[in-house]
Amino acid sequence: MEIKAARERMRRRGVPERVLILDIEATGLQADSCPVEIAYGDPLESWVSAYLIKPHPGWKHFQLTERAQTLTGITPNMLSSATPADKVAKSVAEDLRRADLVLSDSPAWDGRWLKKLLDLAPSPVDVEVKDFFTTINAFNPLRKYLSTHKCLNIFDKSEHRAGGDVIRLLRVYRRAVPVPLWEEQYCPVKSRGFGMATRVPFIPGIPE
Repeated sequence: MEIKAARERMRRRGVPERVLILDIEATGLQADSCPVEIAYGDPLESWVSAYLIKPHPGWKHFQLTERAQTLTGITPNMLSSATPADKVAKSVAEDLRRADLVLSDSPAWDGRWLKKLLDLAPSPVDVEVKDFFTTINAFNPLRKYLSTHKCLNIFDKSEHRAGGDVIRLLRVYRRAVPVPLWEEQYCPVKSRGFGMATRVPFIPGIPE
């Protein structure tokens, strides 16, 4: 089914046309923590964009905790050669301001880190991050039989890398909000690198 027809089917079910799924990794869970990696993807157009973030000079008390490094594998050396935060903010703002709905499985934290990043964008953009599970369950006509949480258990648990975690949630979205043939499509995640400003297409019919 073509994307246009799929959009029309989703519109009739009350699903917004342009949904983006977001994930952010950060220096830690402190009140002044900062984003170090961001990824977001469109489950209908089948792309994911991911960036490692070089810290902005204006971010006070920037310190990547040992726990964050252990969980994510992201190191200060990796961030030193990453895309500068203000350039990431500009690109992210351009994409997210066109979205009808932005979803995250941790909206409170991701929303806080997203705001810190978007404050660096050249023009203001106000993005409200909604809870992935609550929202998807409302869209899911099969929730009595296949809950979003059950869908999540089909796939690997969190990788604590933004790109991989977004793809994991995109798969859940495709299961929980049925669109023709999507349940037969896969994306080889681990064979594709993240951390650069590249859009990664989904490849139908290729199992991992």
